[in-house]
Amino acid sequence: MNSFTRTEPFAAIALCDPSGQLNPQAVGWSPRPNVDCAIPGHFGRRKRWNHWCITTPRWMLSFTQADVDYLGYVAVYFLDLQNGQSFACSQYSLFARGCHLPDQPQASHYFNHPRLQLNVSEHTGRSRITINAPDIGGQALQAELDIQRPPHMDSVNLVAPLGPNSFHATSRQLALPCSGTVLVGKEQYGCITGQSFAALDFGRGVWPLNSQWTRAAFAAPGGIAGNFGAGWTDHSSLSETPCGLAVNSSI
Repeated sequence: MNSFTRTEPFAAIALCDPSGQLNPQAVGWSPRPNVDCAIPGHFGRRKRWNHWCITTPRWMLSFTQADVDYLGYVAVYFLDLQNGQSFACSQYSLFARGCHLPDQPQASHYFNHPRLQLNVSEHTGRSRITINAPDIGGQALQAELDIQRPPHMDSVNLVAPLGPNSFHATSRQLALPCSGTVLVGKEQYGCITGQSFAALDFGRGVWPLNSQWTRAAFAAPGGIAGNFGAGWTDHSSLSETPCGLAVNSSI
């Protein structure tokens, strides 16, 4: 196994030192988020995103909020799994105005744009997601979802160097129970208890100009979930795959 665990500290470990260089003490993986991902300097090179995916037997909804310093970005995608109909939209914000992404995975984030509003508000033990997209493929989309965060659930939290002066921190939180509704046009889609799950991919880092990686994830009833990936950890002895299988919410 190319990764290691550490006991959870009482205070978050800084991802970077004051000059923006990777803190060696942050490198490694943990079953719980324990890194403060503030990145001083590196303007124009920082990559920050929160990607959510909600899956049910009937439909799926995914959205990404990203901040790359000179641009803020949100993309929303909805797929009806029964008839194959899909809808998508995206909006941009120059210099990420109206785009707030935090330095910790379990903190609120939002994107405000006249044609797309997204808000993820964090509360004790749960997250509340609201989306308002007046025009997504010719239809209006409104989402109101509650994501449960059971205190016993583990997650994949990994910090790895990507080469000289480059690094990435991620928190992969899978199989989070989900409830609520999505309204697309006049069609309302609901969550099925015990079969509807949310996943968060939280990413913060300074990336090389050219990079690639692959990733897959799944969740199933009974507390079974998996995260698999390769590529971005090639410059270290770490891997996100061996630590990525959870049974009964423990990794």
